[in-house]
Amino acid sequence: MTSSTAASAQILADLLLKNVEHSQQATVVKSVADGLFEQQQNSGDLATAHLTAQLLRKCPDDYSHKVLFSFLQTATLTGTKNEGHSEVTFLRSICEFCNYYPELGSELIESAKEYIVALPRFVGQDIDQYRLADLDDDEEHGSELGKSPDEATIRYLAYLKISLWLDAEIGKRIDSPLIASILDLLHSPRRSLAYAAKDALFAFLGTAHEVQQESLLEVIWDHVKGLADSKRDFHRAIAYSLWLKWTLLSGMPDERLEMIQQAVYWDLLQDGLRSEQSERRKQCLYILMKTIPLITRSISTEKFSFKVEQKKRLEQQWAKYCTFFEVLVLERASNQVEDALPEVYQLIGPDSGIHGSWLTAMFGAGLAPEVPENVRKLVTSFLLGLTTTNHIRFLVADQKFLTDLISSSTVLFRSLSAFIDQAVKMLENGEAVTNFPSILHVLTCIPANANTNVDRLREIALSATTPLSTRILSQNFQKTTSHNFTMENREAFEMEIASRCLQIQQDRGSASLSMHNWENAFSRISNFTGQKASKKDEIRIRDKYLAASFELLQCVIQHQGSVSSADARIVISNLATLLEGATQFMHEAGLLSAISCMTVAFDKFEQLRDASEHVEMIIKSLWESCEWLEFPKDAMMQIPRTVFHPFVLSTYGDGLNPLLHKVMNDLAELAVGKSYIFPALASALRKAFILLPERLCSRVPLQAYIEDIINNLPLVHLDIILGSTLVPRLQKSIPSLTYEAYYGGAQSFGLACIFDILNRLHSYDLDFAKDVFNNLSQPWIKQKGSGPVVSKWKKTTQLQAMLILAHQGVLEGTKSARRANISNLMKVLSVEPLPRYRYLLEWIIARQLLEHAEDRQILLDTLGARDHSNPKFLTSVLKITVMTAQFPDATEKFTHELISLVVPLAVSTKAVLRHEAQWAFLSIWTCAANNGWESITKSEALIPLEAFIRNVKKDFEDLQIRRLEALDPTRDHNLTHLFEGEYLSLPPPEGITLTRDDFLDVFSHDPELPADILHKRSGAMPLGQRPFSDTKQPENIPRETLTTTTPKTQTTGQAPLQTKSGTWRAAAESSHGIDETDSEKNSMGRPHELILIASLIDNPFNAGGLSRVAEIFGAKSLQVRDRGIMKNTQFTSVAVSSHCWLPIEELPPASIPAFLTQRKLEGYTVVGIEQTDRSKVLGQGDWKLPSKTVLLLGSEREGIPAALLAEMDLCVEIQQIGQTRSMNVQTAAAVVLYEYTRHHG
Repeated sequence: MTSSTAASAQILADLLLKNVEHSQQATVVKSVADGLFEQQQNSGDLATAHLTAQLLRKCPDDYSHKVLFSFLQTATLTGTKNEGHSEVTFLRSICEFCNYYPELGSELIESAKEYIVALPRFVGQDIDQYRLADLDDDEEHGSELGKSPDEATIRYLAYLKISLWLDAEIGKRIDSPLIASILDLLHSPRRSLAYAAKDALFAFLGTAHEVQQESLLEVIWDHVKGLADSKRDFHRAIAYSLWLKWTLLSGMPDERLEMIQQAVYWDLLQDGLRSEQSERRKQCLYILMKTIPLITRSISTEKFSFKVEQKKRLEQQWAKYCTFFEVLVLERASNQVEDALPEVYQLIGPDSGIHGSWLTAMFGAGLAPEVPENVRKLVTSFLLGLTTTNHIRFLVADQKFLTDLISSSTVLFRSLSAFIDQAVKMLENGEAVTNFPSILHVLTCIPANANTNVDRLREIALSATTPLSTRILSQNFQKTTSHNFTMENREAFEMEIASRCLQIQQDRGSASLSMHNWENAFSRISNFTGQKASKKDEIRIRDKYLAASFELLQCVIQHQGSVSSADARIVISNLATLLEGATQFMHEAGLLSAISCMTVAFDKFEQLRDASEHVEMIIKSLWESCEWLEFPKDAMMQIPRTVFHPFVLSTYGDGLNPLLHKVMNDLAELAVGKSYIFPALASALRKAFILLPERLCSRVPLQAYIEDIINNLPLVHLDIILGSTLVPRLQKSIPSLTYEAYYGGAQSFGLACIFDILNRLHSYDLDFAKDVFNNLSQPWIKQKGSGPVVSKWKKTTQLQAMLILAHQGVLEGTKSARRANISNLMKVLSVEPLPRYRYLLEWIIARQLLEHAEDRQILLDTLGARDHSNPKFLTSVLKITVMTAQFPDATEKFTHELISLVVPLAVSTKAVLRHEAQWAFLSIWTCAANNGWESITKSEALIPLEAFIRNVKKDFEDLQIRRLEALDPTRDHNLTHLFEGEYLSLPPPEGITLTRDDFLDVFSHDPELPADILHKRSGAMPLGQRPFSDTKQPENIPRETLTTTTPKTQTTGQAPLQTKSGTWRAAAESSHGIDETDSEKNSMGRPHELILIASLIDNPFNAGGLSRVAEIFGAKSLQVRDRGIMKNTQFTSVAVSSHCWLPIEELPPASIPAFLTQRKLEGYTVVGIEQTDRSKVLGQGDWKLPSKTVLLLGSEREGIPAALLAEMDLCVEIQQIGQTRSMNVQTAAAVVLYEYTRHHG
């Protein structure tokens, strides 16, 4: 806007001066300048100022320059009377003006600096009583501006803020005196002035370079300490916001490290957590989480200690502390608190590195009156349940906290009273009360007369110390601490074995472990018979012996630098002897140790090739043990790697073949019911294929297995679904319990392994690949057109596998053979009705024709036929032909012939073919224009046709169905698009089987394989990149239908017509002859200047609901973290068709601060929906949401992060009456949007 206005002003200035005599030009310039104050002040328009500046550039005049500068200064300090301009937008226009005329901008910046720097001389000695005095020098500072000094300062600070937002280079003009003055203004007793200084300072810190930031670290920290100690609440709010900004500044110089060492740093942080408001608590948590990882030197203060040598463990403990504090104090959801409380034992035990004062700060905040009563009861029960001195140490250490807590918390006092009354009765009756001693300990540690309630509780508790109660109490202590076990010899023997296993674990890596140690241990273990034990105990003890033996051997093998062939033969022989006949003695512990040990041994002894007899015995024994134990889960996830180990496959002799064949078939059969077997088996087969493809394919039925997997995808059974749901919850109590640890890899990981083998077949045996392709394609080729629309035997994975194999040359051969293969694929395409399958068939054919230009004539021949009885088939052929016309080697002759065939198709009676031909025409035209083919682009017959079709199609360029069916056979030809592409949203709805991340997970295991072999067996089809939804598709992509504006993937089961009032009204207007474009604008126009940001929402269901309410209430746009979420069925099931009518834009969470700054420059107010202590309650008072509002929604769990809360101009919350903690994010957004529309129409 500024540049266009300046350009117009330049033209006008040239005309004006051109028509005025040179001697009169200065007079004209002065006349224009004198009119500035009269015309501009009321209009808010800077057009005359632009004209004056342009005139001054051509005809300099000191008087006019002073007048123009005085006008800018006045406009900055007084604003505009035009109600159509907000203060921010008017200031922004001044800043843009100054950026366009930098000489004036520099003067205005210097004026602001002089004014602000002069202020501290008027500051009183007591900064808490700070008040700006009236300026003495009216002439210098301009009393005619009509603003008080405070208001003038606020305006100057706002000007600096916006200038910095618009141009970061202005930060170089900000010197130390100005920063010092702005920092002093933070302490102003006037809230608006202090916040204006904060905003200007934050704008500078956001644009300052690293050296500037580092030089301010100590200065800012001094002001943080002063503000945090202020009596005024808004000063403390600024202090913690500034502290948070301070932690995010660039670099980590020694100064900041020194500040972190100070006791006041941790005292202020703890005070903020203990007693400040919820928003500042969130800021303190963020500061704490950012500070802990930065500690590089040990710290020891009264309330905080940190030993660098224990940094990893302490970082984990502090991370848990922050998480639980957030759950307990900020989120306050009783179910989450209950789940998290068991984890707190790790923070209060003897091994905790967290000082007790931090724990009392957390629990004290959790027992505050504003916390729901059910949460306070949970905390009370937890504190009363602490039974050991180690666990109550933090309570005893903080007597003031405990005294205040009991006196202020009614829930805790009632609970303690009832507990002690009951405990005394139980003690008198001779019953044990496990945690009574700890409660008594706590109460007796509090000084007498500290509090009436505490004194009463102590008297009740001490009454239990009568002679009888004392005796019972001592017995109670004895019961809780005694370890008097009575054991039989065999039990002691078992403990000895367990101790030995533990010792082995501790001694790993010791130089004393050797093959000699192993042979001595083996002789003792092999001679054990368990004669003095029963049969059941013998099995159990022998299993422990076996487990200990394998553990010991695994230690020996892993830490041997090298193993001679003789030693290897001895070990393999001994292992075979040990396992032979051990089936009936083997339990799961021994079996797992055996499998693990065998795998390590095979890794180490890979050079041994003449041990087939022993290897066969080992594999046979392991598998028999698995059968005996009914295939235990953990063993079945490990044994494929052992059985199909390259060492086993490379062992000479064919005696292993029947055994390996049996194991392979058994595992494949078991995997149908035990889902966790498939990923382990697929991974083992992939590794074996890469290393020894010939040996693997000769010993196991790999081809049959691969074909079976592709034709019959492994089902995700109920146990896997339940497990994947429960594991995240159980992980809170058992951190080591992950999905991978319990179930191994996911099903998609196994599928990625299978498809990766397919992708590498060309490097082994092309005949193998051809056989697989033929077996997969034959059912498709032999199907009849009259069959059902959906067939159970058809799978997307079949065509995906065929595409991967086709890329490897399985369709190559003589010209006649190639033509026959293409004809077969065209035949399949002609009878296939479903879009997703046709898409993949089109892809396969297009890739084949990319390699052989001479075969493309078959497409033209098909299009030239007059038979239009199969329009879907012709549509697909047309798509493929348009693709081939865009190939690099396409000729003008081929393309000219194609467009000649397209013209009659564009008027076909078949609607789907007619529309497709029209899109194809535009695509061909663009291709011809890019290649300079004038026989097409300058054809007098084609030029008007192109204009007509383009005009018809311009309103349908953004149809979602066009994006779904888009295909570039060159750019899109990769595994990522094959398994994640948008085309997967097309029918039939099978869902995504695997993703790019699964392939990356598979490839992450490759570093253990030789690089030369990996290169030799590299995959044919590249992995590719995501996301494809972000890539702009060409406007001429052909599409199946143009009669609907709703994507086919909608799952609402309703017609794709919007039934909202605005939509049917627009449709009615259109039916009565109103211009279609105008009616579309009426229905699609966004009536409000409200932007909804949902980038922190990761639940597709919630995102879909937000799309729906945002569209209904007329929001301008919806911002989401990833537009790919719109393909999710959960999103579309809730959003219905709202995302077709609402602009949905991608805004990653990391980009939110920059986005908010830009919107503020446009005059928007940034509003967060968050329950904070400064939040305004929606519907109360006479305030209302501004017309230009950016509404930020917090995440489902955390809410709005502390770093973003600091960016909010305003926070709002919804008044609640019931007990439920909070609303769902969709509901909350709907309430706020309704309130907005209630005020703004």
